[in-house]
Amino acid sequence: MTLVYAQTEQYLKPLWKDLKRREVIPELVAGLYMIVQAVQQRNYLQAYDIYVRLAIGVALALLQYRRRCVRARPRRSCRRRSSCCLQA
Repeated sequence: MTLVYAQTEQYLKPLWKDLKRREVIPELVAGLYMIVQAVQQRNYLQAYDIYVRLAIGVALALLQYRRRCVRARPRRSCRRRSSCCLQA
């Protein structure tokens, strides 16, 4: 087993777990399907292009999700104060 193979296997473990639990973003599933189709047709450049677009799109989606979660939570320091900094 090569070092690259071991690293790839390690990086794909979270994806496999999410796939088994059916907790994967639908856009990710569609993108993976398109990548597999392109590779089966031996169109590796198209598969790479899909991968890059998918990676950027998923990263942006996760970033937007995290921003919404952070904004939804009140600050910890506000819990201790009588006047909250989030209140206008």
